[in-house]
Amino acid sequence: MKSIPSLREEALMFEAYEEAEKENAVVNGYGNDTYKRGANFELTEDKLKAIKELQLCTYLTPPFKTAELLERLFLDPNTKANHWLKIAQNYPPRRISLTIKQMIKRHRGGWTTIDRPAAYFTYLIKFRKKRKLVGINDSYETRRIKTSN
Repeated sequence: MKSIPSLREEALMFEAYEEAEKENAVVNGYGNDTYKRGANFELTEDKLKAIKELQLCTYLTPPFKTAELLERLFLDPNTKANHWLKIAQNYPPRRISLTIKQMIKRHRGGWTTIDRPAAYFTYLIKFRKKRKLVGINDSYETRRIKTSN
């Protein structure tokens, strides 16, 4: 016949059971508990300031300033030298800030885990409309002169 365990033995068995559960825990999200993997995309105070400044930029903001803010936001040593300047020249600041908002929303909602924020931003911005390039040849005066001849 089995003896009834004392309170001390029950506590020890419970602790052993909890330790075994911790070792065999499911961490991929398929178990009863969900687990969100850690990400490298953390919003520090400096990055939040850069986001606020990007939101205040207009289409008249020089691309150099926008590129500087993007460099502050995405501190990635693997990016090419003029990558952020090229993005700032091709996309207006409003589209850039909307893409950053989209990234933050996806990250906070748990839809995506952002391991490389700079690469993910570059991937997302490719789906946005590019900046309209207005050159000297496209001005109103040039078009009027060409049509009058």
